Amino acid sequence: MQYIIGDVHGNVNELKKLINHLNPKKEDLLIFLGDLIDKNPDTLETLEYITNLKDNLNCKFVKGNHDFVWEEYLVKKNLNRKEFLLEYGGKQALSKIDQAEELLKTDKITELKKILSKYLDIIKEMEPYLLVSDYLVIHAGLLPSQLDEEDFKVKEINYFLRPEKIDKSKKYLGKYRVIAGHTFIKSTPFFSEAYINIDTGAGYGKYLSVYCIENMQIMRSDGKMFKDKNE
Repeated sequence: MQYIIGDVHGNVNELKKLINHLNPKKEDLLIFLGDLIDKNPDTLETLEYITNLKDNLNCKFVKGNHDFVWEEYLVKKNLNRKEFLLEYGGKQALSKIDQAEELLKTDKITELKKILSKYLDIIKEMEPYLLVSDYLVIHAGLLPSQLDEEDFKVKEINYFLRPEKIDKSKKYLGKYRVIAGHTFIKSTPFFSEAYINIDTGAGYGKYLSVYCIENMQIMRSDGKMFKDKNE
């Protein structure tokens, strides 16, 4: 089975519930849609749990906007990215780690990289998008102008794009449905002919969801199932 998992945002409890429901096997594929941390404080436990998953199962990772910003800040030392992290969940992500929030505020990059070393290891494995079966798996989505580009170049906006800017009726290259997260619309997933959004609010203390490609169903971390009625 091939599973696509939505934005975790450090909500390790919902991630554990979801994985327990799935009970994935060695031959299964788990694809994470990015935004592994931020907004919730259980950062180190989340990273430890995901690292254990990838060491024992077949896992792939798509880069989210938060992962993109952390990489810009920690690896490329683009310090102006700090304002995004402080405003949009990075501060909460470090709140349980002794003095880490102050390290962020004062740009202590070396110390932060040590604390978040497991995260940086995962970021190195992240892809901007993946083509899996008849699906394009990407964190936020494509611009309408990119839907006909066979080798489209991922831009920064592709990590931040909101659903109102997305053409939900046209498949990528006329074949691939887009599966994305990034925008919490409501606690039920969104389906259309060409676009699926599986962010059901893990970053806001709600649910984490997974899309099973073979069954064309979404399961939420509370076990509730949603059938894709557009196929």
